[in-house]
Amino acid sequence: MRELDVKGRIFVVKPDWSTASSFTSAETLDWLFSSMEGVFKVVEGYSDRRNQLNTGIEAKEVFTTSNVKAKWEWIKEQETWFLRFSGIDETLRRHNVEYINTTEEIWSTRTLESEEVKERVDNKYGTLISQEMYRMVPTKIHELRDSTLISLGNCDRSQEQLSFSTVNLLGLIADPVQYRKSLERGNDYLAQKTVDINKIYRSFFSPCYWINEIKNNGIFVGSRNSAEADAVTAHMLGLDPEKIPYLRHVTNVFGGYDRAVLDKIAKIPFST
Repeated sequence: MRELDVKGRIFVVKPDWSTASSFTSAETLDWLFSSMEGVFKVVEGYSDRRNQLNTGIEAKEVFTTSNVKAKWEWIKEQETWFLRFSGIDETLRRHNVEYINTTEEIWSTRTLESEEVKERVDNKYGTLISQEMYRMVPTKIHELRDSTLISLGNCDRSQEQLSFSTVNLLGLIADPVQYRKSLERGNDYLAQKTVDINKIYRSFFSPCYWINEIKNNGIFVGSRNSAEADAVTAHMLGLDPEKIPYLRHVTNVFGGYDRAVLDKIAKIPFST
């Protein structure tokens, strides 16, 4: 974190808690909170894979797009279970970190007026493709505006791009089946939603830092440039960044990176 030169007084951390079998661990969060002085807030949304039925590799669908909100109470109960199961609840308590669940806030209508969000986002990055997302910014996010954002991805080769730091912000959309939709609807949908949610949160927070934890290797890849962080991570995992569609969209909106840097970085050897 010293080499990344992370600066700030209040840090808003977006972990990768997409499933109950693969997630940013309590140990990683403890390391992050211990590495800097300041106030930490964790932000995440509900996920259809973060529950007692999905602790294994094979995902079980427990609700659908049409009935997900009807499962609200069960989802809240499962979130309590997950935090206890993972040991994250104790880590948050020990470091006095508030957890803000964006789905809970948005479903409870504790949100900003869409016109206020639109003015802020459009002035900085241009219009969102998904107009409904202007209504999906919790009041608590506005209260934390201008804080430092840290997006912390949790990457391996099986999950590929869905866990990279830029795409990681998808979890803040108030839709527990968002990742499933992204897989089902393809690269264009994933890229569109990724760009829109990034426009929103980059408009509210500055500076922003993008970190990918490469699972089971003790390696973290970090940058102030999310495309660079994700491209280097992809390269190290043996993936071609040029063939990752969302990265092309991200570089068009938020800026590119020096591709020559990839030639200086070794790939991680994986046994077959």
